[in-house]
Formats: sequence, C-alpha cells, structure tokens
Amino acid sequence: MTLRRPLYYTDSGNIKEMSDIELADVHAEAKRFYLNNPPVQLTVVNSGGNLGGINQRQVIAGAATNNSRRFSSNSPGNISVQTMTYSRIHETKATPPFGANGNFDLTTLKGNLGTNWPVYYNDSGNFEPFTDSDFIDTFANPVIQELGAANTDPLYVIGESSGVVSGRYTKVSNTPVYTDLIANIAAYTSGSLPETKKQSITVQNWYLWKLKSNRTGQVFIDVAYRDSAYNRPVLGTGFEVDLEKRPGSTYIHSIRSPGSGYVISDNFIVTGNKLGGKSPENDWHYYVDAIDSFGGVTNLLPHPFNNGIGNRYNQPLTHTDSSSTPLGVHLRSMKKTDFETMVNSALTHQATTEPGQMIEFKWNQGAQVGTTIIDTRYTNATSNQRDEQDADNYRSQRVPTGGNLQDVDTHYLGVRIL
Repeated sequence: MTLRRPLYYTDSGNIKEMSDIELADVHAEAKRFYLNNPPVQLTVVNSGGNLGGINQRQVIAGAATNNSRRFSSNSPGNISVQTMTYSRIHETKATPPFGANGNFDLTTLKGNLGTNWPVYYNDSGNFEPFTDSDFIDTFANPVIQELGAANTDPLYVIGESSGVVSGRYTKVSNTPVYTDLIANIAAYTSGSLPETKKQSITVQNWYLWKLKSNRTGQVFIDVAYRDSAYNRPVLGTGFEVDLEKRPGSTYIHSIRSPGSGYVISDNFIVTGNKLGGKSPENDWHYYVDAIDSFGGVTNLLPHPFNNGIGNRYNQPLTHTDSSSTPLGVHLRSMKKTDFETMVNSALTHQATTEPGQMIEFKWNQGAQVGTTIIDTRYTNATSNQRDEQDADNYRSQRVPTGGNLQDVDTHYLGVRIL
C-alpha cells in the first residue's frame, strides 16, 4: 500500500503537502458522500432479507379441545415453544463503476470529467501525478477500512429505540429488525376459552441505525487546550474534553473528565491549527456554565464572540495537459465535485469488487456493530389446564403459568472486510 500526500495551495499561494490531520479531513468528507449513496446499503424489509434469519422463541398455549358431555373426555394439547424467524435486513451492493471484473481507471474518469487527478512530491522533489493504485490507497482504502470496522465508524449498527445509540446515528426504519417477546402469563387467565395460543409481552425492540453523513468528522480525544479567565487565574485542574469536528459547523464536545476547582465563566480554548484548521476562525472556545460541588465542569456554553467552526478539507492540486491553454503544464486546485466524483468511484469500486476491501454485513459473523440482541424465554415452563362450560359445550385448554425467565440466546450484526 502506497499512501501519498496530496498537495494544495495555502491562502498565501504556497504549495504544501497535506499533514496527517489534513488528509484525515479528506477521509472524513469521503465518508460523508459515501454515506449519501453507499455502495453497500442495508435496508429494513418485513421479511425475506438476504442477511438471513435470527430466531426468537416463546412459550405458547396448547390447542383447546371441547365436547358435549364432560371435561374428562377432552385431550388438550400441551404448551410448547414457538420459533419465529426475523429476516428483516436486506443488503444491496451498487453496480461496480468499471464493471465486475474491471480495474479502477483514472483515465476513464478524466474522459468523463475533463480533468486530471491529484499530484504529489516524489522522492526527487518533483511533481508527479498519482497512479491508479496511489489514488485508491490514499483516498479509498483507508475510508473503507474505517467504515468496515466495529471500533471506528461502522456504517450501520444495531441499537434499541433510544439511549444506546449516540447522536451520530439515525434510525433506518421504525420497523424493528428483532422483537424479544415472552408469554403474557396474566393474559392466559383473563379471557374465555379458547385462549389465543400466542399472547405476548414485548421485552425489547432492536432497530437498524445508520451513521449520519454530517457526523463523519474527525474526533479528537482529550484534546489539548489552554484556559483563561477575566482578571484572575484559573485554579481548576483535571478537566478533559473530546471534540468532534463538523466541517462548516460548530464542534460537538463531550466532557471526558469534569476536573475540580473550576468556577463559572472559566474559559477553555483549542486553537484551530490543532484541529486541522486555522486560528481564530476554526478555534473551539467555550466557557463554564455549570459546576458540581467539587468545582467539576458539568456544562459548557460557546463563547458569544470568539467560537469558531470546523474547517473544510483542502482541495488537492491537479495538473493541466501541455496542450491546454495557456500552453504548458500548470497546477490548479481541483473542482470539489470532480474530486469527490473520483473518490466516490474509487470507493464504490473497492467496496464492491476488490478483495480485501469489500464490505459485508452478516448476522452473528464478523466484528459486532452495535448492541447485543437478547432472546428471553420462560424455561422449565409450568402450565395449568383450564376448563370452561357453556351449556353443553365443555372446553379445556392447557396454558402457561410461569417458569424461569432467562436469557436463552443472543444475536449480533457483524461486519467484515472480504
């Protein structure tokens, strides 16, 4: 794998290689437009999803019997365990842009877009265009590896209706992909016979969630800051904060450690150059709005005048052809749409056709993404025969009355790179 450092123009017109943080900004944006039209997409269907099925089991009542003479002539069926299979997730892969057996080809894209591709400094210090493999190794493969990993930015996760999925994900459908049901014991004693064989209480629903395209920015863990206060020193210590960059919008912060000894209006500042941008326009500047009894920070508010926004990625430089006007080879910034079309084509090609980069989701295979699905059931279930007479109609039915309520099985959604 050969990862190159693209070049770009600084505000002063100088040519600069992208740093690790600046290249990570490009990868973050690549995730965003990948998510807007994902080459590997999961949807929720009522049944028949091609990820296969996962089972849920529940104790149900037996079949009722009746006769016109006496209860002893009835032979009601025993209670049993019913299995329901949920197959509600369907995976769709996009059509490979260069054909199922084709290779990624920047020359083909140039013919469609009318532009060349990025350049970098070679070992001799000269400008050199990316090769096809340079391009996918720099812009596509690192993104796919993150999107296909469970501990970074998985495309999809399993979660409950609330509380277990962070604000970075949105629910794909209001139809749950799995519902854990148990026998409603009380319901089996409240109605006339015959009772409905399956009567349930919902323990929990699980849903499919998708990473939001506006939450793909870099996350800075325990970022270094400077503190300040008006006409006094800051006496507090131990405050730690994580920042999530949103290009063109405000940062999202998460208090990692509240520290102690702080007071209302203490300020924390992270300069934009530490976050891949510039200062002051990309600074994060917040002040303490609430503290606990130890002076630990519990809430922050943005500075009303000096708080900045997350920077956007720098446009890579490309080269003109020698036959273009003006004559000779020149460097220029790529159009945003042209560059993103190239990257998206590379992502789609790699994710759908290239061994070692193809993303696949499976039930109970690969690295788990999201929470564990739990199947709960009454084990060693007890039962009782109910009898009911209506004139000359003698009805009998065996119904569940309890047992040991236990977790009997688990499932998970997994992702893997093939």
